[in-house]
Amino acid sequence: MRTLRTITIMLAAVLLLGAALPGSAQAAALEDADALFTQGEALAAQGNWQEALNLYIQAYQTYPKATYVFKIATAYVKLDNLPRALDAYLLFNQYEPSDQVAKRIAAEVAKLEGMLKQSYGKVFVASSPRGANVFIDEISKQTRFQTPVTRWLKEGPHSVMFQMDGYLPREIKISVEKGGSISIFAGLRPAR
Repeated sequence: MRTLRTITIMLAAVLLLGAALPGSAQAAALEDADALFTQGEALAAQGNWQEALNLYIQAYQTYPKATYVFKIATAYVKLDNLPRALDAYLLFNQYEPSDQVAKRIAAEVAKLEGMLKQSYGKVFVASSPRGANVFIDEISKQTRFQTPVTRWLKEGPHSVMFQMDGYLPREIKISVEKGGSISIFAGLRPAR
């Protein structure tokens, strides 16, 4: 899962690239994305939320639209991946900042945070210098974030690995409690 900041940066890059596409290329990308989205909707109607999520993400990557982000959030809720659903709702709120949408998303975010507190703990992760890559529990594309970042983690032990070019890697072990909140700070030492 990526941080909201990383997702926002990716979104801006996609939008800039999309703006550079000729009109016919943009129209084709939108048509392709809408086709993927429609396939995802059919799968969601059958209750196949994982496959629907994959198609919603592909649609968003093909042509970013707020509707796709909202459906990504909905799919994550259905799959009980509440931290990722929260990330998507927060991204959607930045995408569609109208007052009406902001109120609806605020209600969804509050509901999700209430649900998260029942099984998860809130963890704030920071480093010096800022912008270090953080991997939680495993080193994979889905668990990579950049500091500072706030994540909801399941109750229990976790490993937080910090990496940054020119600095020694650092690992911190933490224990998360349901409904709890902790902060982690890692001062990174320069590699010699």
